[in-house]
Amino acid sequence: AAATPCGMGDFGERAQTLMGFGLSAGGAQTHMKQLGDISQGNAERCSSLTLAFAQISSAGKLTGQDLMQMINAGFNPLDEISRTTGQSIAELKEQMSQGAISADMLADALESATSEGGRFYGSMEAQSQTFSGQMATSEDGIASLKGQLSEGLTNMLSGTVLPMINGWVDGVSSAFATDGVSGLVAAFRDILR
Repeated sequence: AAATPCGMGDFGERAQTLMGFGLSAGGAQTHMKQLGDISQGNAERCSSLTLAFAQISSAGKLTGQDLMQMINAGFNPLDEISRTTGQSIAELKEQMSQGAISADMLADALESATSEGGRFYGSMEAQSQTFSGQMATSEDGIASLKGQLSEGLTNMLSGTVLPMINGWVDGVSSAFATDGVSGLVAAFRDILR
């Protein structure tokens, strides 16, 4: 996220989607970068591409509905498959109608489109250099810093401050149970010393 215009939350949601449809963590990470490059860092388009890719991976084949979802998000996998295989779009559509465009073929198309020389190679990194990309990177940096600070504060509180307060509360409760109000006052006096 620090090197792209996408936020950590965006990546987390996409990883959950891909893994929810059965992809491994490593596969999800690879495909998130590819889908991010194809969407050129646009969160909405990337979410649509991610869902379509996850559905295709789960089903094992490309369907017309998933193809339209990908095209609407800015990527026609049949164009890329045509470019790499030499087959016409009409031939590929016929194969798709017969269930012959596999999820593996789609994964190969993503890799081809985002590898060096591909149409979308390095798109997210290029977008991260724009003003909005730099702002997104700054927001991620700030969010990361807040997380580190809150984790340190949480560890400190749970390790020292909260046990001390819990000890005081136990002492005050015991003093009240044993000696009533006078015990309570004496316990508070001891705490304040």
